[in-house]
This record gives sequence, C-alpha cells and structure tokens, in this order.
Amino acid sequence: MATKIIKIEKSVVYILIIYLIGINLTFSVWQYNEVVSILLIVLFSISIERWHNKYDRILFVLGALGGSLGEISAVNLGIWSYTNPFLLGIPLWLPFIWGETIVVAKKAADIFVQL
Repeated sequence: MATKIIKIEKSVVYILIIYLIGINLTFSVWQYNEVVSILLIVLFSISIERWHNKYDRILFVLGALGGSLGEISAVNLGIWSYTNPFLLGIPLWLPFIWGETIVVAKKAADIFVQL
C-alpha cells in the first residue's frame, strides 16, 4: 500500500499555532473581556496580515458575524448564557474566536480533501 504524502504549507502551521495561542489566552483570562479582546486582535491581526489570503479575510469576517449572530440568538432564546457577557449577551472576544475558528476549519478541510 502506497503512502500518500500531504503537503502542508508552513502558513497553515503558523495559523494553527496562532489559533491555539488565542484559544489558550481566552481560557486563561476570559473574565477580562477587554484584555482578551485586545490580545486576540493583536494576535489574529498578525496572523491575518502575514499568512492569510484575501479569501481567508472574507471568511474571517463572515465567521465572526455569523458565529456571533448565532450566539446572540441562542443567548436571547435562553438556550445558554455566558458568565461574563459584554454586549448583547456575548463576550467581546467571541467574534474574534469565531472568525479564526472558521478560517482554521477551512484550512483543515482543505488538508483533509488531499487525503
């Protein structure tokens, strides 16, 4: 059985590392909406500027908006709530996590398509 070699661009690895750092920051200081948001803006801005293409940027914005709207809807319907909401029932940092999560999911899907 032949082994299939999958080529993963360095940029995808960097994006994943930045994403994991962002998730860990969020877990560490989630109580401080402004601090987490500023850290994520800086972190994801570096990632977006250096390693994302135009389509990733569009996907980031759509993910941030779509994910946030879904979260706001769920909170307003009483499905769940956040311990430390900032605006409309969600934390200030949540749209940034949604945006980057969607981009990372797309990158992962692109890799799995190669399998």
